[in-house]
Amino acid sequence: MADSSLDEILKRLDAKFSDEEERGYMANVAFTRESLNWRGWLGKMTELLPMAQSQKDQRARDMIDEMLSDIFLAKTVIKDVIGISRHLGDAVLRMIDLVEGECAPTKFAADDLVKLLNPLFKEDLLPRSKKVLFDRIERDLTGPVRLTNSEDKADDKVFFDTLMDRVITDGHVIGGRALAAGLTERWARLDNIGGAAGRNKAMQGLCDKLDTGKRVFVYLLALYSPKAEASLQAAIEEQLKRQGVELNTIQKIAPQAKTERARLMQVTSTQRLVLDSELRDVVKKALAKRFDDIVVDYIIGQKVIERIDNKDLSFRERAGRLVAFCSSGMLTEGRATDIARETVTDYLKRKDFLSEFTTDIPDPKDKETAIRDFYKLLTQTGFQVG
Repeated sequence: MADSSLDEILKRLDAKFSDEEERGYMANVAFTRESLNWRGWLGKMTELLPMAQSQKDQRARDMIDEMLSDIFLAKTVIKDVIGISRHLGDAVLRMIDLVEGECAPTKFAADDLVKLLNPLFKEDLLPRSKKVLFDRIERDLTGPVRLTNSEDKADDKVFFDTLMDRVITDGHVIGGRALAAGLTERWARLDNIGGAAGRNKAMQGLCDKLDTGKRVFVYLLALYSPKAEASLQAAIEEQLKRQGVELNTIQKIAPQAKTERARLMQVTSTQRLVLDSELRDVVKKALAKRFDDIVVDYIIGQKVIERIDNKDLSFRERAGRLVAFCSSGMLTEGRATDIARETVTDYLKRKDFLSEFTTDIPDPKDKETAIRDFYKLLTQTGFQVG
């Protein structure tokens, strides 16, 4: 293999062996034999990482990633790669930086390896290795080692907030369930509460810390798994229901949103997270309806559609604004969408719709163009035309 790339080896094996399993076996034999000449974990990584960048065959990339993931299982490897950390919490943040492709090496780091790893992780070319590192972070978070070296244990709680804000974003939890579970167990440890009751209190504690309703649901949905033990599933579902009751207005879900559009988008995207989740259908539907009710109450109470359908504007502009509102992504699935679409449908049913729509356009050809463009917009938005 010394004179051939892994891509080339696979290509030759494809031509020589018809059986896929046999090709895979022979490729692994050749790859393993070659790796025996690479000294130490860092030496193996020095050989593997340039290959991970250069190989085009997905099978080759998978083989490289599998070997790298085995290397990352070694306890001290990650420390040798990223260098010295001030304490466990700092090491966790720097591992997260690495899997996001943003790691800055510190003293005694393997700088060349970090420079190679950053783009590979950023482009998600090492999914197995990334999972191994996330699992490592989860173990570190659930373990007994403190986050900081401070004599004041309260500093661990302060650092925890920094870590939580890094991991739980407005769209997802970095590391998914592994880090969501790790944060939950760490907070239970920091609060000195154990067992199932402690875990449930920790979930509530994290929810109380998060600054938007969307982040609350991002965290809880990441924590949920249909494969988890029944008691944990039930606890998360109960917490989701409780949050659905407590976050009962659009302002509570999106307290930092500066505009009406931003507030509606926050609620709608949160509902979408629920609908796309692995929750049981009965829970999913109840929560989705809850968000829909909140948006309905808002658009009715704030007369959103009436303001869009501003009588001071031309009929054509009002119709266009209403259609755009329906396709804006600001409306939850359910009654909110139905209300907006019914308003547009009522417009289309008017006997004098076309004449009103083009009343301020003198040129007949321009009238035809305006009507054609509007009906094209309707079709793109999902309205049945004709």
